[in-house]
Amino acid sequence: MKNTKESKREEYIENLSNKLKEWDQDLEKVEEEIDDRFDELKSEYSDKIENLQEVRSKLKEELSKIEESSSETFDSIKKDLEKLWQNSRKSLESLKDELEID
Repeated sequence: MKNTKESKREEYIENLSNKLKEWDQDLEKVEEEIDDRFDELKSEYSDKIENLQEVRSKLKEELSKIEESSSETFDSIKKDLEKLWQNSRKSLESLKDELEID
């Protein structure tokens, strides 16, 4: 028969071993959740970045139109471009604020 001290030792080892298994399971869940959230965030921000890149392209197109425009059409193109610029600036600033980027 084992002595009591040896028995307590084995019980302790088994108990701690079980706790470590639980720890591993919990840690794995946390890692999976972080991975899932990262993927969601990455997707969300990738879409926002892509949209802003499209707006930038549109702004460049409009700038080219102004460069090629006559004095008569300049004012109407300018108004549209200013509106586009203001909206795109707000979107970019909003994204920067969201990500806490200076």
